[in-house]
Amino acid sequence: RRCLLWGAASMTACMVVFASVGVTRLWPNGKKNGSSKGAGNCMIVFTCFYLFCFATTWAPIPFVVNSETFPLRVKSKCMAIAQACNWIWGFLIGFFTPFISGAIDFYYGYVFMGCLVFSYFYVFFFVPETKGLTLEEVNTLWEEGVLPWKSPSWVPPNKRGTDYNADDLMHDDQPFYKKMFGKK
Repeated sequence: RRCLLWGAASMTACMVVFASVGVTRLWPNGKKNGSSKGAGNCMIVFTCFYLFCFATTWAPIPFVVNSETFPLRVKSKCMAIAQACNWIWGFLIGFFTPFISGAIDFYYGYVFMGCLVFSYFYVFFFVPETKGLTLEEVNTLWEEGVLPWKSPSWVPPNKRGTDYNADDLMHDDQPFYKKMFGKK
């Protein structure tokens, strides 16, 4: 979970720089004239950073998350659907990108940036932390209704002490946004 959050944040930063440089600096004298070598080099560097961030976070991790979070009784079907969606979306993005980028140029980077911002919040609100848990413990985590943003502090039943209160992880008395922005 933490890896996906860091990956989404770092790829968002790379995409903001890439798109902003492409939109504002690549052709300082218009598309008919030459492009800026420095801006082009900057875009190449941030593309490489983006690929590194993707390859180390979002490329492999969703397969691990899928294999850990689905219950055993439906795991094979759910993973097949997830893999089919992966291939379908990969095809659609590859097919439509030339048309879209031809129409809106490097503003397309902002579209991807928006998807990355959405993915950050999706992971935060819907993907629980499963690090160090067995498949049975992950099932118990789901059965107990632990909120995903509180899941890193969840302890499996066989490892709980007497002072552990599982009810605190199933609801928010004061939601996180009120803790962050509310008056104390």
